[in-house]
Amino acid sequence: MSPKLAILQRRMNFQPEQAPVPEGGHGLGVAIEQLIADEVSRRVGEAMQQSPKVQRLLDDFNRPKLVTDFKQLPPVQKTAPAKNMSALIHRDGAGLARWIEVNGVKFEAMRDATGSLLGMRQVDEIPVLPALDIPFKPEAREYNESR
Repeated sequence: MSPKLAILQRRMNFQPEQAPVPEGGHGLGVAIEQLIADEVSRRVGEAMQQSPKVQRLLDDFNRPKLVTDFKQLPPVQKTAPAKNMSALIHRDGAGLARWIEVNGVKFEAMRDATGSLLGMRQVDEIPVLPALDIPFKPEAREYNESR
C-alpha cells in the first residue's frame, strides 16, 4: 500500500474520543430538570381538567368539513384567458409607418435623416398628418369644368 493511501486509511479509521456520558440520577442539574418536568405535567393536567370542552371545540373548529358529494368541492381555479391585442399601423402617403396604436396606447415612429426607423416613442395624442400633395393633370381639370 502506498504511503498516501495509508495516511488516507488512518484518517478514515480515526474516531474522535467521545466524552463520557454523565451518570444520571443525582446532581443539581438532574433535580432541576425533574422539577421542571413535574411542574409542566401538573399544569397540563390541570388545564385539561378545567377546560376539556374548549379543547374539543378547538378541535372541531379546525377539523375540515367532510365532503360527501363532488358538488361540495370548490371549483378548480383556472387561468385567466389571454387578452386580445389589437394594433393599428398608420402610414403616410409614402407608405412609411408614422405611428402605431396598440390597445389604445399610441406610439410615434422616430426616424433618422435617411428615413430609417430608430424606435417608437409613446405619445399622448396622435399628430395630424400633413395634407398630401396630389398631382393632377390640367386636362382633367378642363374636362371637369366643361361639363
